[in-house]
Amino acid sequence: MGKRDRTRAFLTEFIIVVLFFSVASVITIQLFVAASEKSNKANEIANASVIIEDTIENILATDKEADIKTDDEYTVYYDDNWTEVTEEMSKYILTVNNTVSDEEAGTLLTGKVYISDGNSEIMSATFAKYFSNGGNDNG
Repeated sequence: MGKRDRTRAFLTEFIIVVLFFSVASVITIQLFVAASEKSNKANEIANASVIIEDTIENILATDKEADIKTDDEYTVYYDDNWTEVTEEMSKYILTVNNTVSDEEAGTLLTGKVYISDGNSEIMSATFAKYFSNGGNDNG
């Protein structure tokens, strides 16, 4: 019976070792998945930030008040690679809201630019540019 007891002890130890490595593997896989998701989210935010900054810089680079005539909203669609696409192929949506306020001294253009993934907002920023009646603008 000594040989049978040693075999049972070996199998019991083997099962415990396999169980330990199985649990360790599950935990490790979960950590890698979480790290991958965080990396993807960070890349998404970085790309959204670049697109928003570029959009705002293009708006603020407008020299003439005539280029921004009225209150406006427009939308641009992007795919996974942040390339402009049609609405049907889009994953991300850039929306720009402009508001024009005419005053005696000049015109104030304000707005908000935001990017969403269709469900939730990823990032947003606001902007303002002043066009004086004298022709000097200050943004």
